[in-house]
Amino acid sequence: MKTILPFKFPRTTLNFSFFFVLALLGSSFLMAQNPNSNVDGGFISTEDETTICVDGFPDPINVTVEGASGRLKQWIITDDQNNILALPPAPPFNLDGAGPGVCRIWHLSYNGIPPFKKLKNLSDLRGRYDLSNYIEVVRNLKPEGGTLTGGENNIFTFCVDGEADNIPEGAITLEGNIGSNSVWVVTDLDLNILGLPPTPSAPNFDAAGAGTCLVWHLSFEGDPETFLDVTNAGDLEGCFELSNPITVIRYEADGGILEGGSFEYCVGDGEADNIPEGDITLSGNVGNFSQWIVTDSEGMILGTPPNPFVVDFDGAGDGTCVVYHLSAFGEVEGATAGSNIADISGCYDLSNGIDVVRNQPEGGTITGGDNNTFTFNTVGDGQPDQIAEGAVTIEGSSGENATWVVTDEDLNILGLPPTASAPNFDGAGPGTCLLWYMRYAGDVDLSTFSNVGEFDFCFDLSNSISVIRNEGNAGRSSIIENPASDVLNVKLGHPSKKGVSLQLFNMSNEPVIETSTTKQKAQLNIQNLSPGLYFLRVEGDSGQPEILRVVIN
Repeated sequence: MKTILPFKFPRTTLNFSFFFVLALLGSSFLMAQNPNSNVDGGFISTEDETTICVDGFPDPINVTVEGASGRLKQWIITDDQNNILALPPAPPFNLDGAGPGVCRIWHLSYNGIPPFKKLKNLSDLRGRYDLSNYIEVVRNLKPEGGTLTGGENNIFTFCVDGEADNIPEGAITLEGNIGSNSVWVVTDLDLNILGLPPTPSAPNFDAAGAGTCLVWHLSFEGDPETFLDVTNAGDLEGCFELSNPITVIRYEADGGILEGGSFEYCVGDGEADNIPEGDITLSGNVGNFSQWIVTDSEGMILGTPPNPFVVDFDGAGDGTCVVYHLSAFGEVEGATAGSNIADISGCYDLSNGIDVVRNQPEGGTITGGDNNTFTFNTVGDGQPDQIAEGAVTIEGSSGENATWVVTDEDLNILGLPPTASAPNFDGAGPGTCLLWYMRYAGDVDLSTFSNVGEFDFCFDLSNSISVIRNEGNAGRSSIIENPASDVLNVKLGHPSKKGVSLQLFNMSNEPVIETSTTKQKAQLNIQNLSPGLYFLRVEGDSGQPEILRVVIN
C-alpha cells in the first residue's frame, strides 16, 4: 500500500533572485522562439470525497487532469482566497495535516518558469500560462462528542411499571463538546439506534420495556439529513464523534404465574392443614428478589413464609386467605405482616393469587328445658309432644350451613329437623333421644349418613339437650288393683263397639279365663284361681294386643 504523507506547505528560506532572472530570460527566449505555443491548464476532476475530517488519519484525494498542454505543468493548492499554500508534485493529495479550513486544488500549465518562490497569490502569476478549474476541499476539524456525567456512576435505573420514567432535566451534564452540529442518540447495547431525542430528558423509558439502553451525545459536521437513515451507530460515516455513553437500565419485575388449588381446609381441630408440597407451581417469575406472601381476603399480609408449603392454616380460624408470589428488583418496602399489599413499594410485581378457604364451623352452645332436659310423660297418646318454639336458645354458632340433629344415645340419626320445635316425639315411643345443633361447610347430602360417627366432612356439633320420652297410662289398658284377689278389675285403653277380648293365661301359657266387652272397664272373677303370676292378653280393633302382668293373692 502506498503511504501518503501529509503535505507540509513549503517555506521560502533562500534568495532565488538569480534563478528568477534566468527564468525571465528563458521565458522571453522561448516565447521569442515559439510565440504561438499552446498553453492549456486542462480540466481536473475527482471521484473522492472533497469534504474531509481533520482527525490525524490520511484522507487521500486522487485528481485527474484532461486536456492540459504546455511545456511545464504544476499542481497548486490555495486557500479559498487563492493564496498559494503548497506546490505538491502529483496526486493523491493528503490534506488532513493542513488543519481545518477550505482549500482549492489547481493544475497549471505554462511555458517558461514562473517564479513560484516569490508568488503568494494566483493573481501574481505572469507570463504565458493557463490554470485549470479548481476542486474545492473542505477540511473540517474533527468534532468532540464531549463528556457526559449523570446518575450513579453514569447509570440511571428505572422500573417499568406503567408510569413514565424520564431522566430528570439537568440530571445529565455535557462538557467539552465541539462541532457545528449535535444530536442526542439513544441506542441499545448493540448500538442499534432507538431514537434521536432533542434532549436526554425527553425519552420515556418505561414504554421501552425491560432492558438496557445507552444515551450518547453526537457532534458532527455536515448535513444532519445524512444521519436520518442510519440505523446503527456503528455505521455512522463522516466527520463526527460520540461522547461516552450514559447507561439506562430498565427493570421489569414479573411475579410469575401460580398454578394449583384452590384449597379448602377444616381448621381449628388441632390437626395441621398444609398445602402439599408441589401442589402450587410457579413459572415465569423475573427479579433478583423473591418472596411468598399470604394475605387475608382484604389484602392484609398474614405472613411471608419461605414457601407456601410450610404454612399451617389450622390456627388461622375461619375465612379465606390468598397465596401470592412477589418478584422485585432491589429493595421492597411494606411486604411485612400487618401491612396491606396495596402499600408495598419498590420495583416489584405480584403473581396471581391462589385461594385457601379455611372452614371452622362452630356448633355453639344450646340451652333449654330443665338443666338442658325436656321430659314428655305421655308419649304414645296421640297428642303432639313437641319442644315449644323459642324454648331452646343458641349462642356462639357460626358456619356456612346449619341444621338440627336428633339422635339416640348411640348417636344413630333419628331426624334432621329444620328447628328444635319441629320434631313430634309422641310417636317415638318411650326412651331418650338427644337434640343437637350442627354447623357444617360444603354441599353435603346428610341423608346418606345413619350415624354421626360417619361424618367425614367439615362440621361441628353443639352440646346436646336430652329429650326423655315416658309412656303414660292414657291410651293403654291397665290393672286397677294389682296384686288382686277374688275380682280382677281392668281399665281398657281402647274400648271398641265390636268388643275387646280378654284372655288370662297361667304360667304354663294355658288360658284360664276368656271374655269380651264393649265397655271401658271389665271385671274377671278369679276366686277359683290359685295364687301366683298370670298374664292378661287384651286385644281390640287395632290388632296390636297388650300383655299385662297380673299377680293373684
